[in-house]
Amino acid sequence: MRNKRSPETVLLDEVVHRIAAQLPRAWRLEGPRLASGSNYGAEGEPTAAPDLERSGVVDAWLDVLVGDARATLAIELRERFEPRDALRILLAFDQPNPTPYRVRESQAGPQPRMLVTRFLSPRTQKLLAESGWNYADSTGNVRIALERPAVFLKLTGSERDPEPEARPLRSLRGPIAGRIVRELADRRPPFGIRELASRARTSAAMASRVVALLEREAIVEKDGRGPILRVNWRALLERWAQEYQFSRSNRVERYLALRGFAPVFDQLRLTQRRYAITGPFVAERRRTMAPSRLLVLYTNDIPAMARELELEPAGATANVLLAEPNDPVVFDRAWTEEGLRYVALPQAAVDLLTSGDRSPRLAEALIEWMGENEDDWRS
Repeated sequence: MRNKRSPETVLLDEVVHRIAAQLPRAWRLEGPRLASGSNYGAEGEPTAAPDLERSGVVDAWLDVLVGDARATLAIELRERFEPRDALRILLAFDQPNPTPYRVRESQAGPQPRMLVTRFLSPRTQKLLAESGWNYADSTGNVRIALERPAVFLKLTGSERDPEPEARPLRSLRGPIAGRIVRELADRRPPFGIRELASRARTSAAMASRVVALLEREAIVEKDGRGPILRVNWRALLERWAQEYQFSRSNRVERYLALRGFAPVFDQLRLTQRRYAITGPFVAERRRTMAPSRLLVLYTNDIPAMARELELEPAGATANVLLAEPNDPVVFDRAWTEEGLRYVALPQAAVDLLTSGDRSPRLAEALIEWMGENEDDWRS
């Protein structure tokens, strides 16, 4: 009983059949024959492997016959192949010593090389052709150029990938990812991808990519293609803190409140400007601890807010940090206490996690409180 063939070998058969159907009458193909030993012909029948040296790069062999003349192509078979893959392989061939990518040379000279894959972009085709590689893809892009026998075949297929692969997301960096993270942290599941995307003011595709990343890292659990069922919000904040940095992700300016914090708070209770306090003062509000010596708040206009609060520019002596956020999500779900507005607790926690001094310890205390009082902040 014949073993079930892999998708790659099925792809190889399809490509060879396509080439054979467009050859001139005097030309024909024999093969392909798998280099692994499980050899099969173009019609699916087993055939003998050629008596040729080969390295790990050779997945199959294909003979091109013109009259009595024959040339054997050493085939590398890839499901997907991009320009960066071409550059890596071509670099390997340029090295003075053979690498696993190199096809060994027989006494008759180097074996012609051929790449077979699902789709080759115009850029990839150019790179391969410039370095003497033959190629063929399942959309009909083909180039076979041989000296003995003299063969040149160039066919044009698709210029666009008919089945583009959704690239897996590997980072939570950037404001859009931050919005999605905030929604996942702020709200209790279950909810679907479209609902998540709508609340995060982004596309369902982007929300799906972020969730897929978090699924791979065992932070989010989904019901197959169904809704999100569980979110480990502690692990989510820690993972976000690996990419997000308070001082790097936002524009931050340092100031000094010469008369202390009381006049600043009085003015904040009166201001019409949009703001939200983050950092140490949020932790102090939710967990009893020593009074904070640093006030950190988000605002849409740093210079205007500094003037209104009568702050002086400062360096190392600063006791106030004003931050213009990289995204207005920092103001979402802000809460008010004693006339002052504070960011949502997940935002405050990640800001503390990614700030210096004693902030990480304050973050741990705040997260502990959040775990004990989840109903108070998570809807």
